[in-house]
Amino acid sequence: MKIWFYIFTGGGLGSLLRFYTSAWANPLFSALPAGTFLSNMISSFLLGIASAAIEYAASGKVFFQYFVIAGLCGGYSTFSTFSYENLQLLKQNQYAMFIMNTCINVSVCILSIMGGYKTIKILL
Repeated sequence: MKIWFYIFTGGGLGSLLRFYTSAWANPLFSALPAGTFLSNMISSFLLGIASAAIEYAASGKVFFQYFVIAGLCGGYSTFSTFSYENLQLLKQNQYAMFIMNTCINVSVCILSIMGGYKTIKILL
């Protein structure tokens, strides 16, 4: 019962964070969906931290695996939204923006997860 509660509460918190990140960031950058980008980047960084914490932690692995990774990061990251926004760019014939949005999101998220992971390795 504890595992589903971790996923449920983490996912709810992640979804709220996603909503408020977009509400804050999207008005600042009208050309690209900045809220999705920031949500994915931050979620990837947190996922990297949680992944390293699972490797190094003597306790709390269940919390990191289910609350942070499956719940929080699952609710906060937005691959389906990212895909939908890219479809909208294609439908609007904004091919350069589509390519830029895809390349920036994928590369920055990979770098973010590596950064989060390496941060924990350095601290521990």
